[in-house]
Amino acid sequence: IGMLLSLLTYGCSFHVKTPIVIDYQKYESIHPGIKKNDIELLLGSPQGEGVHIISGEVYPLTFYYGMAGIATLSTLQCDSGTAFISYKNDDLANIIYFTSRVSDPKIVVNKDLPILNLAENISTGQTKIEVAYEKLGRPDYSGRRFDSRFGITHNIIYYDSSQAQSSGVMREKWILLGYDDNGIIQDLIWVSSFQDDIKLLGKVRPQQLKQLCGLEMIPEYTSLSTDTMIDPVQVEALLKSNPHNIGKVKEILGNPTAIGIKNFKNDPPLFLSNWSYAKLDVKGTERNYIPPTASDDERQQLREGPSYIVMDIKQSRLIISHAEDGTIHEIIWLKPLP
Repeated sequence: IGMLLSLLTYGCSFHVKTPIVIDYQKYESIHPGIKKNDIELLLGSPQGEGVHIISGEVYPLTFYYGMAGIATLSTLQCDSGTAFISYKNDDLANIIYFTSRVSDPKIVVNKDLPILNLAENISTGQTKIEVAYEKLGRPDYSGRRFDSRFGITHNIIYYDSSQAQSSGVMREKWILLGYDDNGIIQDLIWVSSFQDDIKLLGKVRPQQLKQLCGLEMIPEYTSLSTDTMIDPVQVEALLKSNPHNIGKVKEILGNPTAIGIKNFKNDPPLFLSNWSYAKLDVKGTERNYIPPTASDDERQQLREGPSYIVMDIKQSRLIISHAEDGTIHEIIWLKPLP
């Protein structure tokens, strides 16, 4: 990785991919009523597993991620797909997925996603999604979410400017917006690991904050960790103790690596505390990668194409949604498969 980053610094570009790249159009075949076995037939083995705990219910969670494309120090152009899928017995409980296409415009890696821009222009439940396109630019990824509790299906767009540190800790900066069939923004998440962003969050005017995410005020500024490495055994022992307050989690794990705000339709407005870690391993090179959606002519051309650097990305994430007083409403925990 160090050599790769050094070369990227000099402006080179590289073809990179994860070990598994599927046809991400298959995500669009996942619908309310589909069974777990049918999803596994579509997608195969996940890259991670864990639990989704919400409103006292515990759902097994699987995580899918893969990509293949061209990367530079500042841009990425790739076929990619990310999905968080939870189950209630054999039924689909919840899914959030988003994808990109190598044919799409380049994704700018180190862009700014200022909270004040959101607060000044977006009111959840009122603003049209076109405003987000105008104020934030073209999204990096698009997809869908389904919540079986309320029968909600929304389209989503996702902006990401997160950075993996050499320590493995993720410096997060991302925005997720969900909108209904009328194009009205109904869901919002904003997350950052950058202290300047968190300070600006505290400067959002109360009326704007209320319109943006339904919250009345931002709690006292919270210090962020830059070196917290997630220990899966410790996290799972913590979850078995059934923590009810975010303070208990911080006592065990230390300060989060990112914080944010969340407002999803039919759920209360909440604060987010995240602990995120990613390990990247270069597995070698692979020649002649052919995207699943390639045409016959493209396949012929790609057979003589460049080699891809194969990078295995193992992610661990603990995402906790909680009220201002610290009461935990939702937990998402995922870890890599062995």
